[in-house]
Amino acid sequence: MVLRRSVRPYNDRHLCTRRQKATLMPKRWWIYPLFLLATLLVAGTLLVGYAAAIVYPTLPSLEVLTSYNPKVPLRIYSADGHLIGEFGEERRALVRIEDVPQNLRRAILAAED
Repeated sequence: MVLRRSVRPYNDRHLCTRRQKATLMPKRWWIYPLFLLATLLVAGTLLVGYAAAIVYPTLPSLEVLTSYNPKVPLRIYSADGHLIGEFGEERRALVRIEDVPQNLRRAILAAED
């Protein structure tokens, strides 16, 4: 009587039945969405970093932003104090925040938000 050794396949997947393969697949389905999410996060981070690197050199300094001096037009008055004319690119009048009506303040905040 000759004993034969059973030859085992290269990997154990060949031994799995269809039912066993079907139960293995649902355990690994979450890998694909997780990989997609990680890829999108890395791509988004790289895109934001690239945009920041391009825009950063053109941004103004903090000192320029905090020291705001609006352009005031040249006003010409007569000898008795009457306004003759205003000359300039922009005609602005500086107003204290207390003098601005409450509804206008709320409208400005609503437009900014």
